[in-house]
Amino acid sequence: MNHFMHQIICQTTFLMAFFCFLSSANVFAENLSKAAVSCRLEEKLLVSLGRSSTLIVENEKLIIPAAALNRFYRQWVYCLAWMENYKPITAVDTLLKILHDSESEGLNPEDYHLEKIRTLIRDLNKTQEPALFDIEKTVNLDILLTDAFLGYGSHLLSGRINLNALYSPKYKPKLEEWLLEPFLDALEQNNVEAFLTSLAPAHPAYTRLKQAIKRYRAAAENGGWPIIAQGFKRGERHPDIALLKTRLMISGDLDILGEGENDLFDENLERAIQNFQKRHGIKEHGTLDKETIEAMNIPVAGRIRQMELNMERWRWMPHDLGNRYVVVNIPAFDLNVFEGEKAIMHMRVILGNRLQRTPPLSSKINAIELNPFWKIPMSIAKNEVLPILKKDPSYLMRENIRIYSDWTNQARRLDPRTIRWKQITPERFPYRLVQAPGPSNPLGRIKFLLPNEFDVYIHDTPSKHLFQRDARAFSHGCIRIERPLELAYYLLKNNPKWLDRIEEWIKKGKTKRIIVPEPIDTHIVYFTAWVEPNGAIQFRPDIYGADATLDWALSNRQFLAN
Repeated sequence: MNHFMHQIICQTTFLMAFFCFLSSANVFAENLSKAAVSCRLEEKLLVSLGRSSTLIVENEKLIIPAAALNRFYRQWVYCLAWMENYKPITAVDTLLKILHDSESEGLNPEDYHLEKIRTLIRDLNKTQEPALFDIEKTVNLDILLTDAFLGYGSHLLSGRINLNALYSPKYKPKLEEWLLEPFLDALEQNNVEAFLTSLAPAHPAYTRLKQAIKRYRAAAENGGWPIIAQGFKRGERHPDIALLKTRLMISGDLDILGEGENDLFDENLERAIQNFQKRHGIKEHGTLDKETIEAMNIPVAGRIRQMELNMERWRWMPHDLGNRYVVVNIPAFDLNVFEGEKAIMHMRVILGNRLQRTPPLSSKINAIELNPFWKIPMSIAKNEVLPILKKDPSYLMRENIRIYSDWTNQARRLDPRTIRWKQITPERFPYRLVQAPGPSNPLGRIKFLLPNEFDVYIHDTPSKHLFQRDARAFSHGCIRIERPLELAYYLLKNNPKWLDRIEEWIKKGKTKRIIVPEPIDTHIVYFTAWVEPNGAIQFRPDIYGADATLDWALSNRQFLAN
């Protein structure tokens, strides 16, 4: 509809209102105002569709695209959604309270036009007669309220970040589809609070993080915690040890300060430091070393922000993790198997290094391979294996690696002794390398398949000694686990014919694929902050720099979801 036609329609609407309600001056004024507001609302939305996908109202950039706002108001017959007789309905107070408290969800109230909405409401309440209403401000107020309602709801449902913009398509978790009808129903039925509450992640781990962030904000309001300038050992006395005890008491690692011995590094303080170290993924030696001091001196505001970033990641997660599921947490270097809320299995893992990162994803383990072949990725073949072959052509035969002419199903198996390796360059490397099962195969004896676009899987490893390291980012992206047999037995517990044959088949050295009777939901996640069921708040280093990237994106509007 062009602007000229829209003006004609609006003029016709005014004339109809005039002739229909001429007999009553008050009714005429009221309906004339309603018609004018409706026309202005429709005009504002329709004109914006042809200019930009995003509206700016009262100098506020809206969250929701103009097309979605137009769909909302079209179903509302272009009437004001948040006002009755030009006064805010009760749902407005409810919405404003929720937006004011959005910090409790790790969100920013000012993203939702809170102060501008309050200012417009104050201006509106000063006007008593409908005929004196400022139509433009009335329409703008209603649009801002709708944008805040839809924007806050969508952020609770699937996060603030537009993952399509921030990450390549391979790295984005699946976003929830935009659902407009439930928002309309909630507003129509005056059910705004219950509806918005239902959109937040329902998992208890999210709720625990939400409670923890409240505790840390209270600590921040009381001045945070002191800076620790130097290290101490058990048995030492120093005036600053009292400061250290205060620091650990604020974070909940030390219950109470002692009486008369606050300058002494005693057994209680050593246990408190060990508790702090355990919560931060530091070796629990109880000594105040450099690594521990650095972790203690991260300001409370920094820890609050870290929790906010991880609450955002929870909103990217599937709302239903499964009745039983596997979680691999990258910064924690661990794998846990859950049945409901209870972790029934835990083991250490080795993950991708900073250049070949393990990606977050959700899938299902649906099969197990015993004595797997390793299809060596092209990047590894060209950049790591080829330099070895130039110096030692016998490497392939010694490591039981087969070479094929190309990557097709019709590829011919070649004799590596017939290839002039010194003349081969990474740019001219057509070969496919496959390592047969054996003691030096990096996949070990068991491989767990979980379909995903990254070709990432979980597997055994012959390099067992690496599990003793605290930081275990050594792989090319796949996940090596500490006790693969234990996981295999668990996954096949409903397949009795294989339970007693797994180790027997492994010893044979033959490759065998076994279907998992009940594929298990598997989530590879990147959580640098979480809260245990017992209330212990855990923090881990940002090993891939993902917290820093997310923090930057949240302050850059081009990456915010709409």
